[in-house]
Amino acid sequence: MAHNVNLSLEYATAQAAAGALANGGFLRFYDGEQPATADTPVSRQKLLAELRLGNPAGKAQAGDFTFGEISSEKSARAAGEASWYRLFKADGRSPVRDGSIGAVGSGSDIELDDTNVTLGAEVRCDGLTWRVPR
Repeated sequence: MAHNVNLSLEYATAQAAAGALANGGFLRFYDGEQPATADTPVSRQKLLAELRLGNPAGKAQAGDFTFGEISSEKSARAAGEASWYRLFKADGRSPVRDGSIGAVGSGSDIELDDTNVTLGAEVRCDGLTWRVPR
C-alpha cells in the first residue's frame, strides 16, 4: 500500500519550529555535488560563502519557518558555481539541513539572481522560508 501522509497545520508548524536549531547559526554556500544527507561530511566541495543567521533565526507560523535577518558575506571566500547550501547550528559544526541552489525560476530551495560567485564579492540571501509539505 502506498504512503499517503497528510499533516495538520498544527503538526506542520511544530515541524517548522525545528528551524530554531539554526538560531545564531550559519548558511554556507558550496559548489559541486550536494552530499547524500545533511550528516554526510563535506569533502571536495568548495566553501564559497558563509552567511550568519540571526538569533533567533526566524519564526514558525502556519507550517513555515521564515528566517529573519541573514547577514551577507562581505567578501566571498572562493570563486565557483553555487549549487547547494548547508545550514549549521551556532557552533558552526553541527548540520541542520542541506538544499539546492539555482537561478531564479529554477525551483531550487534557494534561488539566486546569479549562482556564479566571484572571489571577494558580496554574497547575499535576502530571504529564506522553509515550507513543511502538508
